[in-house]
Amino acid sequence: MLETLILDKPEQLKALGHPLRVRVLEMLGQDGDWQLTNRELAQRLGVDPGHLHFHVRMLLRAGLIELADSEGRGREKPYRAVAKIFRVAPELLSAGGASDLQAAMIDQVQRAHTSYSEAGAFRSAQLELKL
Repeated sequence: MLETLILDKPEQLKALGHPLRVRVLEMLGQDGDWQLTNRELAQRLGVDPGHLHFHVRMLLRAGLIELADSEGRGREKPYRAVAKIFRVAPELLSAGGASDLQAAMIDQVQRAHTSYSEAGAFRSAQLELKL
């Protein structure tokens, strides 16, 4: 696993333009050795595995996650994040390519607040942009 991956392709930002894909990447990036199958991800995220498969494939095509060693898992293949930290290349930010990512992050914060604020625990992804 890389320490940092610089997102320099528009399709990488597009892959992060949906809150569910951000949540998948967050889930897979919790630990350097964290590997989960589509079914395990769906169960942890509380979504339908068929619906999630589309989003996982998009992250895979964008190079943000990869297939992990699948020994001992049966037919399902586990995935893992390719890096611990993802940074957006300045060229994409200046070209306005981060709008999908920004919208996804705002949605993630709103979802987390709705889910966790009543219990007194608020969990959120953090995005840091240096201009």
